[in-house]
Amino acid sequence: MLLSSLWSIDSENTISTLPRGLALIVIPLFFIGMKKFTLFQREALFKYYSLILFLLVIYWLIRALVRFVLTTDTNVFFYHELVTEDLNAIHVSMYVSVAYFYYLKQANKT
Repeated sequence: MLLSSLWSIDSENTISTLPRGLALIVIPLFFIGMKKFTLFQREALFKYYSLILFLLVIYWLIRALVRFVLTTDTNVFFYHELVTEDLNAIHVSMYVSVAYFYYLKQANKT
C-alpha cells in the first residue's frame, strides 16, 4: 500500500489514507499471536456474531420499510439504500452470509 503512493496521481491523498489500511496488517498479526479458540469458544463467537447481525438486518429492514412508507421508493430495499454507503452493501452481504451459514448448519432449526 505504501508503494502505491509512488505512482499515485494524488500522493498526498494516498498517504493520508494509509492509516485506514493499517488494520489489514495489525489484525492478522494480532490473531497470529493469540492462542487458538476452543470449539466451545468458536461456537459461542459465531452464535453471538450471528445474533447481532440478525438484529442489524432487522433494524435495516425496518428502517427501509419506514423510508418506503414515506417515499414509496422501492430502491430503499436494495444495495446502498438499504445499508449506508459507509458500510458498503457488498461487505455487509458477505458478513451476513457468514451469519446465515452459521444458522444453516445448526442441527435443530427453529
